[in-house]
Amino acid sequence: GYPSDWGSRRKEVYRRDDFTCQNCGAVGGPRGDAELHAHHIVPKSKGGTHNTSNLKTLCKDCHDAIHGNSVAPTADSARPSETSSQAQLQFPLNESRFPYSVADEISCGNQIANTYELVNGVIEAIEELNELFETAQSLPADKESDRLSRKIDETVTELDDHLQSLYSELSTFDEEISWTDSKSTISRYNDFQKAGVELQVVVEEYRATLENLSAGPKDEDLRATLVDLKLLADDLDAALEDYSEKSEALINRLYGEIASELDRIDSNTTSITPITPDSCPVCTGETTVIRRSIEVTNHSYTLLRCTECDTEWTIDLQNLTVSSGPEGLVGVSMAPTVWKRGANKGFSLPEDLDEFNKLSEIYEREKKRLLGAVAIGQVGILIGSYVLGSVLLWVIGTVLLVSAARGLFTWRLDRVLGGSSSFLSGLLK
Repeated sequence: GYPSDWGSRRKEVYRRDDFTCQNCGAVGGPRGDAELHAHHIVPKSKGGTHNTSNLKTLCKDCHDAIHGNSVAPTADSARPSETSSQAQLQFPLNESRFPYSVADEISCGNQIANTYELVNGVIEAIEELNELFETAQSLPADKESDRLSRKIDETVTELDDHLQSLYSELSTFDEEISWTDSKSTISRYNDFQKAGVELQVVVEEYRATLENLSAGPKDEDLRATLVDLKLLADDLDAALEDYSEKSEALINRLYGEIASELDRIDSNTTSITPITPDSCPVCTGETTVIRRSIEVTNHSYTLLRCTECDTEWTIDLQNLTVSSGPEGLVGVSMAPTVWKRGANKGFSLPEDLDEFNKLSEIYEREKKRLLGAVAIGQVGILIGSYVLGSVLLWVIGTVLLVSAARGLFTWRLDRVLGGSSSFLSGLLK
């Protein structure tokens, strides 16, 4: 029941949707590894057409869930592949517990969390003020209570403070973001930004009306002012609801960005620390190895972090790789021994990146030669010890071979790189 050009229609829909699942934001095609499907919005069984306007891009997980009559994951819920601990991640988060590379995402999420507290304060103050207004309106003019008037004034002041804080907090969000490559996240941020601006407008109008009330309007103007406040309260409630909805969608996208980055770092690091430079090759500041285990996300990682700049490196047994820091260096991977030697020689990465690459190439080449020589020597020792029937000969020969290899490797690198051989002490440990 599919048209002959179904393949081209599917691809057209994928391109239109930027190869992004319209439910959960998973990315496929040339931009990711998610398996993409073209889903009929109105099912074929109910008269839905094969027109591209009736198709949207879904990942396999979402598509299978929908056709299996289960709940499909969305941008507001955890994907099936996510662990429950990741899905339970809650803002605000302690930025010091996370790598620098997700600092902006966490900062954004924490700001949203702060506005939520202010939003709750606004809602509570409005509810209290409405109750006081209803009480005031139900009393005859000659029965007005000074105590009630004071309470109204106090609540108005409290509400105005909440609104002013909320307005200021909303104005701190940037109009554009540059810390994500995900079009889905950028789209949700733009929706959130628009909702925030609209909320600011309503907050300003509400505050202006509150100021009129605080100025002490005449009795004949009081009811008109209260009516204005009631209408604005409805507008404010709608704006707050829209803001909350857009915030929730953005926060769930931020969860995904953070979890993805933690997965990447977690899989590329080891708790075994190789030779590391004592000073930062970027700014020459001090470096420290940090280890983190974040229970709420089920991640652990080891990083080399500069204590003076925002550069971090992932650590494995073979390489140190720039994880976050200067944009031009992210992803640069080098041998730990070379980094240490380069730092000791005073190299600065942004200016001498080619020199570091050259040193790493030399290091890798010499290491391969060393391993090849050791392998050949070990075979010779095994043959000799087998012919002579002596295990002791094999043990002594192996110890001598390793010692000789270490010495030769140190001598060879010093010939090429120059300087003292002390930096290679313990290289083969």
